[in-house]
Amino acid sequence: MSTDSDRINPTILNRLNQCSPSAVADTKHESVDTLTAMIKPIHSDCTFAGTVRTVVLDPSALWAPVQTLDTALEDEVIVVDTNEQ
Repeated sequence: MSTDSDRINPTILNRLNQCSPSAVADTKHESVDTLTAMIKPIHSDCTFAGTVRTVVLDPSALWAPVQTLDTALEDEVIVVDTNEQ
């Protein structure tokens, strides 16, 4: 499970939501990263931006994704690594 990090200013999040991932990636700012195009969204009719919290889906510890969701803060993006290829 990831550790907590600094929150992103809501004004910045609103501005990022108006940009395409490629435009954000082109900034090459050291604290900005985008997801690979191989990761497909569940819903394709929305955009979002936020601090990412990653959790690995491990069959021996299925509580980890639930705990991550329980402790997630507003505007955080939860990414579940299912280890599928």
